[in-house]
Amino acid sequence: AAPEAPVAAAPAPAERLDTPSNQEMSASCPICMEPFRNTSNGLRVARVLSCGHLVCTECAGEFLRDKMRHRLTADLSRHPCVTCRRRVYWTGLPECKTVGYLYGQLALTNAAAQPSAAQEVPKIRSETRKRVREDMDSVVSSTEEMSKKIRKLIKRTNEVHEIALDESSTATSQAMMDKVESKEQGEWLASKAEEKSWRVKVLEEQFKEHCRKMNEILDEMAENSLAIPRILPNV
Repeated sequence: AAPEAPVAAAPAPAERLDTPSNQEMSASCPICMEPFRNTSNGLRVARVLSCGHLVCTECAGEFLRDKMRHRLTADLSRHPCVTCRRRVYWTGLPECKTVGYLYGQLALTNAAAQPSAAQEVPKIRSETRKRVREDMDSVVSSTEEMSKKIRKLIKRTNEVHEIALDESSTATSQAMMDKVESKEQGEWLASKAEEKSWRVKVLEEQFKEHCRKMNEILDEMAENSLAIPRILPNV
């Protein structure tokens, strides 16, 4: 009898990625724990708080509505961040579609590949993971840097405002009246407070412009997307 033909060995399964990086873990909303995505209805799009942390559009709206229903604070638009507990404004949050786009690119690297191209999968995943991490690092670092500047100016503005209130409350003292001219002192303090307030507004506008530019970069990246085919070609 003719010898039986040897049975071809099954192709090795595609190598899985290692433990997700911190940037990948932070690509999910801290409230609902779902990943950010640029969905057509916009509910999963990331929104940037002034402290630099991200929440999805749906959770930001629901969080604010819940606070308004219970009226837990006098200022209904300002509440602690769910991540760092800093008090931030929850209205008028700029979008950050770049994070959703990068998460989508990362998802492509985890998609199942054809067995015939299994040997190419680790290389493509490794290269793509490196590029995604670099892009995420850039987004996170630039957002944190801008938010630190905003918090610093807000803190300084509050300090100047408190000084102005203290000086105004003691201006009626005769000793203070003898030491400084209260009118000129009050005007000077008021001008300083107004100047700091103006600088905060300018920096907040720069922050929003920064996020707008990131979204423009997203559009450019979408037009020239990473070369990761959904179904890899035979090799």
